[in-house]
Amino acid sequence: QRSDNRQATRRPCLRDDRDDSMSSAPYALSISLLSDGEPVRALCRLAPSSSSPDDATSSSSPPPYRLVAGSQGGVLTCHAVDPSSSSVAETSIQPGGGATRHPHQISAAISIPTAVPGPASGGYVTGCKDGVVRVFGSDHAPLTELRGHENAVTSLAFAEMSDGGPPLLLSGSWDGTARVWDATAGICLGTMGGHENTVNVSGLPPPRRDQ
Repeated sequence: QRSDNRQATRRPCLRDDRDDSMSSAPYALSISLLSDGEPVRALCRLAPSSSSPDDATSSSSPPPYRLVAGSQGGVLTCHAVDPSSSSVAETSIQPGGGATRHPHQISAAISIPTAVPGPASGGYVTGCKDGVVRVFGSDHAPLTELRGHENAVTSLAFAEMSDGGPPLLLSGSWDGTARVWDATAGICLGTMGGHENTVNVSGLPPPRRDQ
């Protein structure tokens, strides 16, 4: 072990329970959600469903939002959470029936932007340990399976297009590749290899037109 007289660099911290000078935490647990009992490996919040003007004006409270959780056992669970009371309005395990059951661990999930056209709009995408990317509608109906990865899918993201076109789906995998998909057409547009191990993808916003 080496010791010297150099001053250690202090790094900012959100909260340290041993520090009594911080009177309150910036975040507090508001609700715990129970799925199928297996460890949760992926989570996403679905885009708000479209509602009629009458529904929007009938109540001043915001509508429930939906969280989709994917478990180590390959089970999907949808939680409808009431934001006004931080309570669960409804929990549905396997909301799409057997069609939403995955054969292996669900390792990634992401909601589909409403800018994506077609029945996938407002739905969600899952990545599975079997290497398959699955696309579901907002009603949990399975729409398509995107195949090509040779190992577990570990990350998902959407990338906005600079030309204003529909966002493209990105997937990263244990096979050391990232893939670009047209989620609506269900086709792979490109593969980016050369990675040594697991790939984590992130969709960056396109450059501004005035830059």
